[in-house]
This record gives sequence, structure tokens and C-alpha cells, in this order.
Amino acid sequence: MLKIFSILPVTTASVEKSFSTLKLIKTYLRNRLNGLALLNIHRDIDLDIHLLIDVFANKKEK
Repeated sequence: MLKIFSILPVTTASVEKSFSTLKLIKTYLRNRLNGLALLNIHRDIDLDIHLLIDVFANKKEK
């Protein structure tokens, strides 16, 4: 029992950090999935890629 207690973490910081990381990963994947779903839903719209690049390149930085 002493060996087991000696290797257990004293705090829960590592557990809290892993939950925080999992939350970030979940948010990233959800955003990615939403973007892919929108692309699939609106796939019939033809976009001029060069025009989009020009629009974003000419925007002022926030």
C-alpha cells in the first residue's frame, strides 16, 4: 500500500489540465465539423477563390 500511495499524485492539477485539454480539443473538432458541414450543405454555390483571397487580403487588421 505504501508503494501505491507514494506514486499517486498529491494534487489534481494533472487531471484538471487533461480535462482542460480535452475541452479545447472538443471545441476545435466541433468547429471543424461545423465548417465541413456548411461546405457540404452549400456545395452548389460556385466561389471564385481568387476573389475571396483578394477580399481577405484587402481587409484591415483588427
